[in-house]
Amino acid sequence: MTKSVIYEGGCVCGSVRYEASGEPLWTIHCHCGICKRHTGAAFATFVCFPLKDITWIKGELSQYQFTDGCQRGFCSECGSTLTFRRDSELSFSVGSLDHPEWVTPDFHIMTEKQLPWIKLDDGLPCHLRFAPGGEDRDAGL
Repeated sequence: MTKSVIYEGGCVCGSVRYEASGEPLWTIHCHCGICKRHTGAAFATFVCFPLKDITWIKGELSQYQFTDGCQRGFCSECGSTLTFRRDSELSFSVGSLDHPEWVTPDFHIMTEKQLPWIKLDDGLPCHLRFAPGGEDRDAGL
């Protein structure tokens, strides 16, 4: 019997904690303008899990409704960027994981919005907008 991996994480102050079980659906570097503003970084790295695989261990996630189909989650105490939710998926900021080294990014998205001083030489596939199959995800990004 194969043991399922449990990914744990939370905010910087410890008020919000979560765990996700199983394998991630994907891990991405996103270069869209919303991710840059939400994280305060040149791009954001998120790891995605089905909602059914997520358990909130401590605290309550504060959410900002960006569009009808997209919510951003954060800690109301310390302001840590924690989640990006769309449909039946929830993505966690990789920096919020207790062990971010356990995930490996699959690709870059929204590289049409990439900052000109970012040089992508990591060998990962790059998509101007979304990866194939994800074209329906446009939320004004």
